[in-house]
Amino acid sequence: MKSAFAFTSLGLGVIASAVIVPHVLHGEANNSITFNLIAHGPPSANGIVGRLDDGQCRIGGGHPTAGYYLHNAGVWDQKGHGCILAPETFQWQCDLHTKPTKGFSLDCSGKLTYHGKDRFFACPVNDRGEWNIYLKPLPGQLKCVPITLSSENSSQKTVCGSGVPAPPKPNYNTTQECKCHTSPLSPKPTTALSYRCPTDIKGDFEFPHLMVPIDYSIKYWHTPLGSKLNGSIKANKRFTAFTFDVNPSYAGKTCSVVFLFPNLSKLETSAYEFSGTGNLTLSELSRIVDPKQTTASSLPPLKYRAIRKPIFPGSNINFITTACPAGQKVSYVLGGDGSVDLNYFQDYSRSPLGLYIRVC
Repeated sequence: MKSAFAFTSLGLGVIASAVIVPHVLHGEANNSITFNLIAHGPPSANGIVGRLDDGQCRIGGGHPTAGYYLHNAGVWDQKGHGCILAPETFQWQCDLHTKPTKGFSLDCSGKLTYHGKDRFFACPVNDRGEWNIYLKPLPGQLKCVPITLSSENSSQKTVCGSGVPAPPKPNYNTTQECKCHTSPLSPKPTTALSYRCPTDIKGDFEFPHLMVPIDYSIKYWHTPLGSKLNGSIKANKRFTAFTFDVNPSYAGKTCSVVFLFPNLSKLETSAYEFSGTGNLTLSELSRIVDPKQTTASSLPPLKYRAIRKPIFPGSNINFITTACPAGQKVSYVLGGDGSVDLNYFQDYSRSPLGLYIRVC
């Protein structure tokens, strides 16, 4: 990133442009660790960390995957740029001819930490699901959310309690082309079908067996909120995870994940409060949520990039159609973007409201 602070490292003053890149970048140091990073936050602030040409570390947007090297408590990217916490904004970025900010490490679970703390923040760059990474929320930006960053394909793993790193993998050869994928998350399930079930529950359907609120405010970051009958969505802040226990008799059939949102005047035994504009977002989780343990900080990774559909009263949404996961338990996380704010009571009466799996 080019700025007035391009050659400044936090707390180190001005650095001369002739910064010497350590030999770790050529794989010659045995105490180096090489890795990619995955962000864990709300669905749109979740996934592989990519890199822009100017050095910004970016979540979302399909940017090339960034490779990192950890050496002597500092992080370097695969191009030999030092990764710093920029003065004033505390944005995490990797700049040319710059020494990295010291104090970084990978804990025994693979999380990136700064002076022992694993919490960072993602702040939106645009409304298309792209986020920059900061140590602190960006002043004046009200949509920043807390995240953690975990290593993927780390070349070393520390044995918990021993303080002894495992033997390193073969050295990186940085003269070779970096064959990186742009994202570990598919834009949609690979089993998606071209046709869809009806967006209603007039046939066979599954009602969620669990609804677990996920709150990304700092107060509830590590707090499990149990199981509820109400769905609660607030753009990039509050989500609801759903678990369905799909009947084995649906084997060989087709299923759609649908969200039914009738006009308020049509409801008989349910109700909702809705404001704002934007999309509902949905993605399947890689594991089942636990109402006693699942929190914003421990939400399982997404199986695919969140699907976005416009939400407004009177809209019935078909998110995705696949082969029915018969005999399985599956969890989805439902969120929103823009300014969407929705609270509702899940109900399958004459005017059904909420998230369902529809069988066809």
